[in-house]
Amino acid sequence: MTIQDKEFEKRLLATFLTEADEHIRAVSLGLIELEKGSAGEELNEKIEKMFRAIHSLKGAARSVGQKEVENVCHPLESVFSALKRHEIVLTPETFDLVHDSINTLNQILSYSHSSPSIADRGNIRLLIRKLGEVAQGRNEEARVPAEMVAPVDTIRTPEAVKLAEGSVRIQSKRLDPLLLQAEELILTKIAYGQRIADFDEIESVLLDCHAEFPKWKSRQMTNNQLQYGELIYWIEERMSKLERMMDVLKQNIKHDHHELTRIVDDHLDGMKHLLLLPFSSMAEGFPIFIRELARDQQKEVRLIMQGEGLEIDRRILDELKDPLIHLLRNSVDHAIESPQQRVTANKPSQGTIRLSFSLLENHQVEIMISDDGRGIDLEKVLATAIRNGLVQKEDAASLSTDAITSFIFRSGISTKDVITDLSGRGIGLAIVREKVERSGGSISVRTRQGEGTTIAIRMPVTFTTFRGILVSAAGQSFMIPTTNVERVTRVSSENKVTVENRDAVIFGGQHLAAVSLAEILELPIPVKNNRTDEGPWMDHREAPYAIIQYNGQRIAFQIDEVLSEHQFLLKSLGKQLHKVKGISGATVLGTGQVVPVLNIADLVKMAMKPGFSKSSPLSASPVEKKEKHILIAEDSITSRMLLKNILEGSGYLVNTAVDGMDAYTQAREGKFDMLISDVDMPRMNGFELCRKVRSHHTLAELPIILITSLSKREDREQGIDAGANAYIVKSNFEQGNLLEVIRKFI
Repeated sequence: MTIQDKEFEKRLLATFLTEADEHIRAVSLGLIELEKGSAGEELNEKIEKMFRAIHSLKGAARSVGQKEVENVCHPLESVFSALKRHEIVLTPETFDLVHDSINTLNQILSYSHSSPSIADRGNIRLLIRKLGEVAQGRNEEARVPAEMVAPVDTIRTPEAVKLAEGSVRIQSKRLDPLLLQAEELILTKIAYGQRIADFDEIESVLLDCHAEFPKWKSRQMTNNQLQYGELIYWIEERMSKLERMMDVLKQNIKHDHHELTRIVDDHLDGMKHLLLLPFSSMAEGFPIFIRELARDQQKEVRLIMQGEGLEIDRRILDELKDPLIHLLRNSVDHAIESPQQRVTANKPSQGTIRLSFSLLENHQVEIMISDDGRGIDLEKVLATAIRNGLVQKEDAASLSTDAITSFIFRSGISTKDVITDLSGRGIGLAIVREKVERSGGSISVRTRQGEGTTIAIRMPVTFTTFRGILVSAAGQSFMIPTTNVERVTRVSSENKVTVENRDAVIFGGQHLAAVSLAEILELPIPVKNNRTDEGPWMDHREAPYAIIQYNGQRIAFQIDEVLSEHQFLLKSLGKQLHKVKGISGATVLGTGQVVPVLNIADLVKMAMKPGFSKSSPLSASPVEKKEKHILIAEDSITSRMLLKNILEGSGYLVNTAVDGMDAYTQAREGKFDMLISDVDMPRMNGFELCRKVRSHHTLAELPIILITSLSKREDREQGIDAGANAYIVKSNFEQGNLLEVIRKFI
């Protein structure tokens, strides 16, 4: 096969994957709609649409040699054909089998360039046989093995399938204006070429002047008055010519600038629309995701979406996808009760999650995720916050509901008693908040015990130019986005006060927490008169402040000077500087100066930290840490050494055991802070080890983490019943998550 043939085959496969994704999504969404209830002509139309999608997918698969896809599509097509002829009926088992078939097709397509394993081939053959039985009317309950079902947190969306070399589909009507703008830029290029010629002509006149001046100086002036008259006339003539040329050039440059501004603005607006995608392109897979997740937890949940046709920047959609998946997973896992619990609480057995998208002012969108579940247990949240040292016990009583609720976005806060691979580590919402804020958005939550929870995310519609205020602090320039600036004002010394050992200013009749921008960014204080300044807070003159408002909090940041207001384009700092606190990026001024853009979310959090004030140190003395001792029970030497290296590299003392019996013996004889165990082990498995440890009078409180390949719900339940504090599936294992879980318990 030639290189050209290979390239063509590669492009053909990419095109097939795009088409296959469209057909599979059509069938998946059709199944969700059917499960909501359809009859008569509407039912027939939906079945016909899914039948055609599978038929087209089968033909496309045959044309590119995707035999496994074709083999699954053939009996699936027969099932829809039998449904069309009313030879079989839609039962829960039928729905489950077809959903499993779609998941299997997704998994086969994920191989793309490789072939399924022998085990997977066996599962595919079993699936094909079950589909054939259903199509022939032998409608017995048939389910595919769990390992062939795609994980519930894997959602296939248009972005999940890479198109040919990372391309995206764009409506042709959106490309036409961009072509016209590009043609107009040719005229601008020609105009600027003429301006260069104009400057060359001016330069020629100036060079002529430079050449003539020495001649005038060298002349023998026999008649001074005449000579000076000639010189003045010569100068006036050339000055008048230069003035005329400069005036014409100035008018032309003004016109060119106006036209270029119009073209650039139109082009930017066109490019922004080019990048806009409806929320539905990301959210189409959410109903299937909720269905699978609810079924796995034996709950009844429906998802209602509104406003999903609203368009937003594709780059923001990419950033929002993971946070929304996590929040939806939380709603099912944490919020929605079991059918029995809901009936007992006088609620419908089926829980409801609403996901809505709406357009706000100032080019922002609001995404709201609400449920009718149990609500957030604020008492548990507060207790966990006290235990983690986020608030002192004596101060807890004075906290408002909003203040307590805000703790759920802090790392380590969870209301789940047991950690599993699905939730409970207390780090998910912290990551959600970080992702939202890094994208220039904000997140808030409202909850009522027993009634439900609503989480609202506000994001910009698009990443584009912003307006900002250029300020200076400690001799350096910074850009503050105007979106968060309530006002810039000057505060006199008599309006600077101290409240509860914190600096504050009186503004609008209220006390606002006040901090120096230079100090919070840890900038060096300028030196004057051979000594260090006493700092901006000690200056008794009026000082400028930027009043910043963020998430309901108002803080006064003292600055040195307000320089100007600008429109700016935010540029990323790159991966190396991605986590620099207080800075979200940089922008380039017209002068070429690079200026950091302040991250308001970071600054507010830094300013509100306990102890940040002039009268107290920024950080307490380090507390001596006691080394923690962990016991690992794992029969696989490879897994055992991997875990040992990870934990020792993080500063833990580690002992290892080759099975459950060895671990139990070591646990009784030694002193350990935690036990980490596999489940499948000789002599004594992990479940038995958990029960033995929990029944021992001195080991009963020892934290236990099970790390296993057993991923079924009944396995997780057995581990929890045996006494495990955390249950982590090896297929979802991440080193960072393991260390977070360990830190949660010791």
